Amino acid sequence: MSRYEDKTQENILNDSLAKANNLMSELPEEERVSMDEGSLIYLALSKNALRLEEAYAELDALNDNLLVDTQDEEHLIETGAEAGLPIISGTPANVRAELNCEAEEGTEFSAVDSDYNYILTEFIETIIDGENTRYAYVLEAMDDGVAPGNYRGDIEPVDFLDGFDTGEIVSTIDPGTEQEDIEVYRQRRLNNFVTKECAGNAAYYVGETKKIPGVGGVKAVRRQEGTDYIPVYVQASDYGVPSSNLINTIQATFTPNEPGDGTGRAPFGQNPRIIAVEAKECDIVVDLEFEEGYSWAAMYSTIRAAVEEYFLSLRETWETSTIIVRVSYIENAILNLDHVTDVSSVTINGSSANVTCGAYEIPTLGTLEEA
Repeated sequence: MSRYEDKTQENILNDSLAKANNLMSELPEEERVSMDEGSLIYLALSKNALRLEEAYAELDALNDNLLVDTQDEEHLIETGAEAGLPIISGTPANVRAELNCEAEEGTEFSAVDSDYNYILTEFIETIIDGENTRYAYVLEAMDDGVAPGNYRGDIEPVDFLDGFDTGEIVSTIDPGTEQEDIEVYRQRRLNNFVTKECAGNAAYYVGETKKIPGVGGVKAVRRQEGTDYIPVYVQASDYGVPSSNLINTIQATFTPNEPGDGTGRAPFGQNPRIIAVEAKECDIVVDLEFEEGYSWAAMYSTIRAAVEEYFLSLRETWETSTIIVRVSYIENAILNLDHVTDVSSVTINGSSANVTCGAYEIPTLGTLEEA
């Protein structure tokens, strides 16, 4: 709520006129002048009241931007960087592309069916299939975010590429990330006032790991009896299982040399081990009824997308909760689709019971079949 919500032009003007009227009443009657609307005094006070209203608005904004919980986006980011807790920037995705010809590092490509652009950064391998030869490369998206990494399909060089005929993006190597949501960042800054990252506590490992591009959820666990390392479990930024390349990058960031020597982000004497979350595959069988003219074959991709969306919503909660894949939620996700009239049954891995994932597991959709 505004601290100066009553400081409007109208209120300031009325207050000024009242004070001027009190002063005027002390003068002899022949020296008094008009203060009616349109008079010189009225116009002068009115303009002054408008300027004061603007000044109070600026003062109100200044007060708001002193505190983390009321700062606007610009000031929140600027003061966060000053406080040593910067917002997590977005990063570009790396994808695997296969071309019919060789290309040099720095060659730029555009997606045929979208506005995404990529630049070639690394050769992967040559693929020989009978008389056909293809060349696999790493392309880096030229824009930050998740979407360019999810693109699958044809690409073409921005400039002439000798011998080029066909090219396509076939898979994601490392997913891109969006800039941290501003309200998530605000909460992270507020949390930092309560739980400080220090000396390798859990908050330290979570915070430092999340600063690395490509990281999503993180769980740091107390060292278990009989082991010499601190387990740090990690999700990819798309809430899936991270690539071995990402795990190796994180590990090298914390312990580039000998564990405990203090040369990386790990404090002296500590040996964190970066571990990827495990996928708990769920094979689903459903018994459905459709509107006339629709079938399993026609609806399969739509049904799978709906179930995948539910699974993604679960994976997004992994860091803060125990994930339970619920049969009823799968039923609802499918039943809410157009042209599906009934869901008679759903089984997961051969059972009609819910599936509870382990603390370091995330659910992934395996096969999806009709009963």
